[in-house]
Amino acid sequence: GLADTGAGRFAVTALNLRGWAGGEPLPLAGVELKGEVKALTFDSATSVAAVESAKLNLAGIPGEFAGSLDIAKPEATLITFRTVPFAPRAPAVAFGVPLPRTADENAFGSFQISVEGRMKDGVVHMDPIEGRLDDTNFNGRLVPSARLVRLAADQIEVDRYLAPDQKRRRQKKATLEAAIAELAEYDIDAEIRVGEARVAGARLRDTVIRVERNGASGQ
Repeated sequence: GLADTGAGRFAVTALNLRGWAGGEPLPLAGVELKGEVKALTFDSATSVAAVESAKLNLAGIPGEFAGSLDIAKPEATLITFRTVPFAPRAPAVAFGVPLPRTADENAFGSFQISVEGRMKDGVVHMDPIEGRLDDTNFNGRLVPSARLVRLAADQIEVDRYLAPDQKRRRQKKATLEAAIAELAEYDIDAEIRVGEARVAGARLRDTVIRVERNGASGQ
């Protein structure tokens, strides 16, 4: 560590992190965190705090994190986070919300995401968001305080994500409609665009799903 109080510079290097959280009142089934941080610094002359080259593993999700916070100019804040590909089923259990059983046992087999966060007019924007779920590439943006979600995906095979006992096409169609209706249960402003969705033997191109904060939905 370094503390130069006269110059207002502070730094800690080679940090090792390890922790665990779980049980009430947190909605967690037991989440472990471990990682390392190359450097954590603060310079009062520039009012910038920064994290350099942090590697984290949270509930089995490996990722890298870096960022800087300008206290005097929050608009200059930039945070980046990127995971390597991981199987999301085990982390979902750790967070207390297991993923559903699917017709394809390999569904939800791989997930990867990268996010850039920044301040705009005092509001945190996550833009861009890029990632890949199995064979689906997606990108978009998120404004958490406004519950605004914008996503675009290149293609997705919906059938493989349905419950194993939903074999008939009519059941599949009903499940797709139910999934869209379920989005409307959340108080979000969402727009999801899919280049090609394959469901019940049909190919739907340039599909747009919209959910408004009053609970309305459309397709």
